[in-house]
Amino acid sequence: MKLITIFLLLITMSSTLATNKNLLFLTKDTHLDFFKDVKSGCKSEALKTKNNCIFIQMSEGNPRLQIRKLKSAMKKNRIDGVALAVIKSDFTSLELKRVLRNKKIPLVTLDADFNKKDLARNGIKRSSYIGTNNYDLGKTMAQTLLKEHKADAHICIISGHSYSDNLNQRIKGFKDVISKKSKNLKYLKRCPLYSLEKPVTALSQTVHIIKDSISVEQNIIVAMMGGWAQDDLSKYKSELSKFKKYFDKNKVKIISIDTTPSQIKLLNMGLGHLNVGQSPKEIGRTAFKTLLKLINGEKVEEYIYTPIRVCLPGKC
Repeated sequence: MKLITIFLLLITMSSTLATNKNLLFLTKDTHLDFFKDVKSGCKSEALKTKNNCIFIQMSEGNPRLQIRKLKSAMKKNRIDGVALAVIKSDFTSLELKRVLRNKKIPLVTLDADFNKKDLARNGIKRSSYIGTNNYDLGKTMAQTLLKEHKADAHICIISGHSYSDNLNQRIKGFKDVISKKSKNLKYLKRCPLYSLEKPVTALSQTVHIIKDSISVEQNIIVAMMGGWAQDDLSKYKSELSKFKKYFDKNKVKIISIDTTPSQIKLLNMGLGHLNVGQSPKEIGRTAFKTLLKLINGEKVEEYIYTPIRVCLPGKC
């Protein structure tokens, strides 16, 4: 009888291991090119490993919407692992505590991580973060800017949400370099501005800052902590082409995080001066592989950083 029980247990375990795994990816606004590339990486790795990438479509970067989508997906599917781009660390960690309670589902973060204090407070186990070192991303953007720009200017930082830890790390890295290495750059008092990661808002903010700076004959550098304003090539081109002569004279400079194909086109059109990019497809692939390792009981690194790419006009 004991042998039969062991045999049945082994069959069950074997069947479980052989089952295709459903790995859920929950990001931010999936209309953005960056997250389309993350999805591509996730899907390609799923195809390669004969597992399933359940990539949730998001109409905006909204933490409450993320939780609603997660609950809905878990009702419809067996979920074996979750990869999450964190928007609001304190809120999301508390909600996950409720949603994932008593469920042994591996959790990793991508693109944006939790604040460690929130993880500890809510007892959430996040096994790994996959993505860019966000502090280094901001730091690299500032270092490259200082190599290319010597004149006096004011800086306006445009970010997403004021509470997003990954974006705040980018700002910190950027500011740390500027404060130590530059005496001729100052920050506009009205900035940073927060676009809520909405492309239309980010573009509108960019245009207003440029217009106001031109009106008082002030050199301006718009430093975007994400590629939201440049997401729609035609709209950005239509709005920013009006200021092309100021771009050409270095009176107006646009520097931005991310190096999607549309952003590189804008850069080479002379409607940008610097883009510092991430590796979204690699992030998607690596997050998928990391979750599979966790499911199989393998150890993973707590932080898996992906490469940073620097692009200047004609040099990318």
